[in-house]
Amino acid sequence: MRYTETANISDPRFLTLYNSAFPPEERIPPALLARTFGHGGRLRYYFDSDTFVGFSLTYDHDGVRFITYIAVVPELRGEGYGSEILDSIASDGTPRGMFLTAETVEGKGEEMKQRNDRRRFYRRNGWKPTGFIIPGKVTMEVYQLDHELAPPEIVRCRESFYFALDGQYRRIRASGPSAVRGRSP
Repeated sequence: MRYTETANISDPRFLTLYNSAFPPEERIPPALLARTFGHGGRLRYYFDSDTFVGFSLTYDHDGVRFITYIAVVPELRGEGYGSEILDSIASDGTPRGMFLTAETVEGKGEEMKQRNDRRRFYRRNGWKPTGFIIPGKVTMEVYQLDHELAPPEIVRCRESFYFALDGQYRRIRASGPSAVRGRSP
């Protein structure tokens, strides 16, 4: 598998996958995502030969990497591409650590199944839940790979990401405080 780093946020392959893989309340307008490029944000398209298999969008701040989005084309899920994408991101390394967020397991029916599948996928790939959650329209749980980042580092990286989007975006979108708080395991 290979990847291409790009700033082409209007590629139909990206837009189709982005809109189908993430619910509306988790999607950030692509034009705002593009504002992070060159300021810590990196968009990669992944290919197997010439076949587009997925993308990742990461954001680096002060030695911390936030995996903001990762998605694999639905027809190719279960083929190991998601694991390869995570490995590719991790192989770049960061001096202090990486984290990602996933919805807490709440909901009904298919939504609950999808969230459980996502959690199992991250755990199979070595990502560990930290016990910290981020409140908001969608309550997110923080996962880390190797290094334990302190909650203030996670908050600073996320806030830097949202500020890079648009200084007002976080305040407009958030329905809860911008904080990471502990949760009982």
